[in-house]
Amino acid sequence: MANNILEQINLEQFELAPSQMWGNVRLVPVIKKKPSEDLRLGLRKYDDDATFVALDGKQGPEIPNSIYYSYIPHGMVARWSTDNRPVVPYGCELNKVRKKTNKEDCRVRIEHRMAKREEARQLRFLPLHLAMEGFLSLCFGGPNVAWEEYSESLLRKGLGVRSESSYRGRWISDLEDALRVFEIHENQVGVVIFVADAPASIFIVPHRTDYRLMHASLIEDFYGELVFYNGQYMYDVPALDLGLDRVRVDSVEDLSKLVDAARNSYESQQTELLQDMVQPKVDSKLINKLGPFSLQRFVTDLSNDKDNFIGEALVRNDGQIEYLKTYQLSKAQAKRGYLLKTLAKHDWSLEEVSETLECSKNELILRLKNAGFGYFIKPHILEAAKKNH
Repeated sequence: MANNILEQINLEQFELAPSQMWGNVRLVPVIKKKPSEDLRLGLRKYDDDATFVALDGKQGPEIPNSIYYSYIPHGMVARWSTDNRPVVPYGCELNKVRKKTNKEDCRVRIEHRMAKREEARQLRFLPLHLAMEGFLSLCFGGPNVAWEEYSESLLRKGLGVRSESSYRGRWISDLEDALRVFEIHENQVGVVIFVADAPASIFIVPHRTDYRLMHASLIEDFYGELVFYNGQYMYDVPALDLGLDRVRVDSVEDLSKLVDAARNSYESQQTELLQDMVQPKVDSKLINKLGPFSLQRFVTDLSNDKDNFIGEALVRNDGQIEYLKTYQLSKAQAKRGYLLKTLAKHDWSLEEVSETLECSKNELILRLKNAGFGYFIKPHILEAAKKNH
């Protein structure tokens, strides 16, 4: 980790409790014996049908240059101290109650910036949308060179509009029941979610009280299409095999050894389940400094041979992760991101990109079309690529 910038997800500072299984969902509680008191997170709930975020922070009648649009059920508010003193988390004070509106009205919220400083030591950010906006804005400006293959709209306006589909947690089979049924551990500060034993998300906060307040909000978060489709499988995740069936217990000492062996077996198997989430390197970007903490968003390299994800984190100056939230990308989402990154790396030269990807120029043009980027290419060039393929 250079200059406190996250390069890889490291969960060694936490303990992983035995997994909790319900249907095709496996929850792995994340335990932290000594919670952080100098950084606290709270939820600011929204009841709007949609939220528009002016990414350049412009307010008033002037139209912002870039807008992010989504359903956003809540914002997250960080409070911190710079001298290790405990802070009071957001939500512990009395606030004005928003008047209810007609249920038939469509309520729209306007926010300014994904992360906005509200007080000297208070920052509001939009959890996971901060990471998704970074993914959507990859190479958003388009080519700097007016290559002959590209359409006028791409050269003039850039990508124009980028969108991705996601699914609310309520739509993930068995997830709501799993979050409701199982008891929250005393020192639990997070959870790793698997659906059909495939990675879905990691969620970690600084303090156990913060987690208790946010546990139920996980069903309001959004998840990738891969997670949604995994949830459709009629599959009950198996219990981890501890290999203790034939162990003989004749004394308290034997029982103690058995418990230790079970814990070690759980830990090693759960660590193996986590490999796809903690092994990949991530490319992180600093969003904001919060005293001794840094708010970052990150993305994996988007290669086709492994799982990819985006996410965001609050990292202490010593490298400890205090807040973490990830979103698993589907193969199609990763492919779109990879194509854009490769184009930008080669100044949008189709010849150079086709050489890098070891395909013909026509094949590359069709790849762009199949990824939803057909509008990049002039219509007659796109038609020619179809005929000559």
